[in-house]
Amino acid sequence: MRNTTLTPEVIAKYKNDVFVESGTADGAGVLRAIFAGFKIIYSIEIDVDRQKRNLRRFKGYDNVILLAGDSSRLLQGIVTGLKAPATFWLDAHYEKRGPCGERKCPLYDELYAIATSPLKDQHTIMIDDVRMIGKRKWGKGIDMAMLTHKLAMINPKGRIIYEDNTMAKKDVMVLTP
Repeated sequence: MRNTTLTPEVIAKYKNDVFVESGTADGAGVLRAIFAGFKIIYSIEIDVDRQKRNLRRFKGYDNVILLAGDSSRLLQGIVTGLKAPATFWLDAHYEKRGPCGERKCPLYDELYAIATSPLKDQHTIMIDDVRMIGKRKWGKGIDMAMLTHKLAMINPKGRIIYEDNTMAKKDVMVLTP
């Protein structure tokens, strides 16, 4: 089981009532969100076997909603139903040992879904693994200039901050309201 790169300190800084994660993996991000006290937690995992393990792991947590599928498709449904600002932890991307969705990195599709929210300027968006942006294994087209532009379109008055994670310094890009 790998640990999430999301640290307790970072998640606590950017807490809203709702936590939305793409890329559940072993469930460590969900666990951090539970400990941080989020009222509602959504997590999307493309690997059905991982999702089944997490369903067993988080059975009994009525505030945890685990979905199996491609976040580029499922995130829109979550965003449409939001009634309050959310903290988004975007961490879905290609891994050698697992299935892949339509894109190796669904980040732009995820940001598009968030951009459709009437609350878009109130959401907090955290993007993990910034050190990987522009790398080949994430697929073509993900670059820092375009990413910054897309975040500015979601919230022109928002502020971009970089936080450390467990893998590297300044590896989490955060758009704050």
